[in-house]
Amino acid sequence: MIRFWIDSFRTGRASHRLRMELPRQGLIARGVTCTMIHRKLVYDRKHNITDAINPEHDIIIMNKEMKPEIFHDHVRPLQKLGVPVGMDICDNKFDVNDGDNSLMKLVPHMNFLTANNETMQKVIKKRFPNKKVYWYTDPTERPFEPARSYQGRMLKLCWYGSISSMKYFDIDHVLNELYKLTVPWQLDMMSDQLERRVKAGLNNVKLHDWSYEAQGQMVRESDIVLMPLTHLNPGDQRYGRVSTKSHNRLVDAIAQGRWVVTSPMPQYRPLQKYSWQGEMLKGISYYMNNKKEVKDRITQGQTWIKKRASRKTAAKQLIRIYEDLKGTTVSP
Repeated sequence: MIRFWIDSFRTGRASHRLRMELPRQGLIARGVTCTMIHRKLVYDRKHNITDAINPEHDIIIMNKEMKPEIFHDHVRPLQKLGVPVGMDICDNKFDVNDGDNSLMKLVPHMNFLTANNETMQKVIKKRFPNKKVYWYTDPTERPFEPARSYQGRMLKLCWYGSISSMKYFDIDHVLNELYKLTVPWQLDMMSDQLERRVKAGLNNVKLHDWSYEAQGQMVRESDIVLMPLTHLNPGDQRYGRVSTKSHNRLVDAIAQGRWVVTSPMPQYRPLQKYSWQGEMLKGISYYMNNKKEVKDRITQGQTWIKKRASRKTAAKQLIRIYEDLKGTTVSP
């Protein structure tokens, strides 16, 4: 029914986990057929493609990293048989000049497009007004844990990002602000190569090599998760890309019971009651001085996430997309 097409699955890619694997699990839990089409199944010719795709009943959603030659050799023939083919665009890279922008080469050939939030949906629709554009949520992927409040010891903070996120993170400004704190603190970061990017000094900063498992552990061991992006404003060449980011890290941090301090962003607004979206030091102070309120707000946020940002939610949204494309109703 719904076939996700990907070159090869990589755990380190959020676009693989959040946009394909977790929604696939949600669909299967609802009794809906959903599979992952990948290189070994198709490109190596170990299976007949007709065993993987049913033109009458299936739709295909391709990963945004699909190469044009793969599309033309393997996917285009299925499209000619009447299979609706779409691409999931979960990152605003339309204006990124990487020498081979597959988005711009392939999107004109798509029957439909999907996004991971409403803001990104609007950006895509504005650029491609004649295309059907849908969205389905990025589901939370980390385990839910009890809300945590300040215990009156060293304050542990972490930056929920990787080296690729550093271009959106004004680390020098953040460190200069944190040095104003009057309590012992430590900032944990998943970023090597950081030393050459920082002018404010690395006192109180502990660096970690990135892995999916290590990042989850870093968040669980922290008091506060930082996602500050305050130096990016309209007019900054990176603002358009950042402003379309999904809520994925925010919901994961709240799910793990942590207080999040971040800048306001379109997809964060529905969660502003359950996090601090504003000045960083004020958000840290609120955490330290309002223990009960913090725990209550985090717990309420977890309830919101379970209702609106789960793999079950993504599955429901994908079923509606399928029904619209195929003009049929999927039995519950």
